[in-house]
Amino acid sequence: MALFGVRRDDFARLISDARSIRLPAYGRRRALLTLILTHLAVGAAILFAPTITFRLATDAIGPHEGDAYSARLPARAWLIYQIRGDSSTWPSASRVRLLEDGNPLGPPHTGHAKIRDRGGGAYSHWGRSFVFSVSDGTDPRTNGRVYSIEAPLTLDPLILLFLASIDAIALIIYGKEASAFVCAHHHALIPVIAASIVALAVLSSLGTFGTVTAAAKGTPGDMDLAVGVLAHALLACTICVAAWIGSAGLILAFTKDRRKSISSVFLSAFPISIVLLAILTWVALAIPYGKIIAFLLLLVCGSFLSRWHTTRSELGRSLLALALIIPFALAFGIWMGLLWHGPTATLSGSPSGDLAFYASASWSLALQAYPLLNIGYEASVLQYVNMLFPAIGAMFVDAPGFDPFLFIAAGGAASYVLLTASALHLYVADRRPERLSLLGGAILILAVLAAMRYPYWVVESIPVVFVPALTISVWCMATLGRKNPRWALLAMLSALLGTALSKVVAASILVPIGATTLLKTVTRWPMKLKLLASAITAVFLIYSTYMMIRYFPSSARTFNFGSEAVRIGGFAYICRDIAILLLGALVFRLSDWTIALVIAGGFLSFLIFSALFHINFVCATLLAGLMSFATVDNSMSLRIHAVTAFVLALPAAVFTDPAGASTGFVWVLCMGCATLAAWVLAASTSTSELPYRDVRRALIVTSASAAVFSIVALAGVAKGHIIVDSGWNRGTPELTPDVRDIWLAVRHDTPSNSLIFVDQSNGMDSLIGGYNSYSRAGQRRVFLADYILDLELRNNPTRRREVLAINDGVLDGSLPPSAVQTRRKYDGFFAVLPQSRVPASNWEKVHENRTYALYRIPG
Repeated sequence: MALFGVRRDDFARLISDARSIRLPAYGRRRALLTLILTHLAVGAAILFAPTITFRLATDAIGPHEGDAYSARLPARAWLIYQIRGDSSTWPSASRVRLLEDGNPLGPPHTGHAKIRDRGGGAYSHWGRSFVFSVSDGTDPRTNGRVYSIEAPLTLDPLILLFLASIDAIALIIYGKEASAFVCAHHHALIPVIAASIVALAVLSSLGTFGTVTAAAKGTPGDMDLAVGVLAHALLACTICVAAWIGSAGLILAFTKDRRKSISSVFLSAFPISIVLLAILTWVALAIPYGKIIAFLLLLVCGSFLSRWHTTRSELGRSLLALALIIPFALAFGIWMGLLWHGPTATLSGSPSGDLAFYASASWSLALQAYPLLNIGYEASVLQYVNMLFPAIGAMFVDAPGFDPFLFIAAGGAASYVLLTASALHLYVADRRPERLSLLGGAILILAVLAAMRYPYWVVESIPVVFVPALTISVWCMATLGRKNPRWALLAMLSALLGTALSKVVAASILVPIGATTLLKTVTRWPMKLKLLASAITAVFLIYSTYMMIRYFPSSARTFNFGSEAVRIGGFAYICRDIAILLLGALVFRLSDWTIALVIAGGFLSFLIFSALFHINFVCATLLAGLMSFATVDNSMSLRIHAVTAFVLALPAAVFTDPAGASTGFVWVLCMGCATLAAWVLAASTSTSELPYRDVRRALIVTSASAAVFSIVALAGVAKGHIIVDSGWNRGTPELTPDVRDIWLAVRHDTPSNSLIFVDQSNGMDSLIGGYNSYSRAGQRRVFLADYILDLELRNNPTRRREVLAINDGVLDGSLPPSAVQTRRKYDGFFAVLPQSRVPASNWEKVHENRTYALYRIPG
């Protein structure tokens, strides 16, 4: 067999000859030193990559369409550096900024149609093509202003490919020496590497390297932000773990077996913890003194753990696993919080619209738990779908220093890693010893990393936080249902309730997974179990039908059908589609046809309509990983099949994040190390022939280093020496400290039963326009701010123009607010206007800052 004209025997001989090469000792030392210096040089080139600024000459600017103009940017700036543009695979890769007389314009990454139709400084850098607009719609070639490009340079990927090739050749030649060196010095290698990384963080925090940009260039942080991301990550993790412990106590309160293993109790308790969180949150928000009552109820639930008779060694291993996972969870939460934080007293925020919506929902729920009003649009209400995590945040809205944006971004991301890795630890610990292997563990880690849209999705769609752990729990109960049908019923019920309180679409795959084990034995069931199974199935079908009728039409109008490879294109997405086909075939090889059909159906739904069913890909990939890790050792073909499929699914999860590839690498490190810790601590409980002891020691050092690194890096962020920013709003920031200040004034300086009118644009994608969910921070009803969430206004332009005209009439002073038809009567009317807009002469100014003013409108 020949590959590219080279026979396999010749290739094997070539490798053997390469390995037989032996240089003198001084030659090996010189080669090793050269390799180390090369890596250091490349690392320095990445760390100290320059940012260049150059002017767009008027003769280089050409007309495009409408308000859009075009120019062509150079692909290569200098030798090993390039100016990277957006592409179908990485649609947010560009980090260039457009400056007008030194002032930044934006937003970036805007579609060409929007640039053409709306202008306003929006721009797009796609490949080498640069399409942009100016602030006031004038011609940039004749308006006398200077337009320049600020471009952070990136290292040419060919340099990294060349270095990887050199490493591969060196590994082939010196593989035996490298293996012997690692075996002889493995106890020192990890501490030395960890110490080096921590030392690098310390030097960066002290400003030794100047200002280090870890993601995108942005505004330096401050101490409040650094402390806030850590505090909110810890808060969310504490709440999730406390609810999980409380639900385990509830299980022990109703069982006679006091010697159940930790894994069996806590795995079955996780769906209950979601329900318990919902109940405690409702009590805290809806009942007088509810927060105290909810805390006491949680203590009562947890008190039943005193009846548990578990072994000290099992408890110690589980606590050690939790201790090793937490630093990685906090590190990921800190990273996401720094990237996507909202506005503070001194810093502008850089969140996307979905994050702003979920964060602002906490203010709505804190104001009124039932019914859930859309206080961004006075005439509509919101559904409780996907609202559990924001509701948890609503309990703390009045706490000093609490920030819903940080709770969602930092707390949600940290909770995702903590819950997922902990559930995996419990699952692996519950498996039989002979089913544990190094290859199985590697496949499990790959599955967890690949089962993700992109890392920011954890924050962007916060209900995702609970889904992986719920999937693991449901799968565990479903496998137990093969022997006891009651477990299968519990799997169905847990999937139904768990998804209703988290990501509702996941019910379409998790509920059928619980039902698959019932099909073969249902005829032998008692009548009570048959009726109960029928009732759960009926509720699921009714619920699914309602959700499809309620939300599918609007989703179909908003998003295009097809997978992301079809809708967007790009190498990473194409690889994921190929991986889905391989994973679909893999599950048919690993399980019976009923389970395989359900999982394959989840993959198929994603391929048909990925915008709506992306969570099904996550669940199906995790399920494929859980089945693979215990069975891949059965045959070589299964090993190759599984590894190939999960590796192909990985690039889309790592390289397509809106904040850039750096977030993908942080995701791999944090989630990968947390999963490794979970697996190793579970595997080492029963398998002695594998080198788990050394790996466990290395994990302890790595976890401790991650904790120290996070604290040191936060100190650097607080001093402004390390900048971590999403780069999402590289133009003029929308959510500024002045925006925060004016809505705080609305909350403090207006009566609770007031109606607020706000000046807004007609842009549906603006965070202070049609997507102004931040207006909920004022905790007052707003006549019209966030109309994009109302299906009628979003899909009916005529009705939207009518409501906007009424709003403009009040703001212009031509229409008295008392003449506006509203859902209820109000005690007062107020308006939030930019300082550039002249108010009516009889309005009374209540509060102002540099950008906005709050006015009282006479009734």
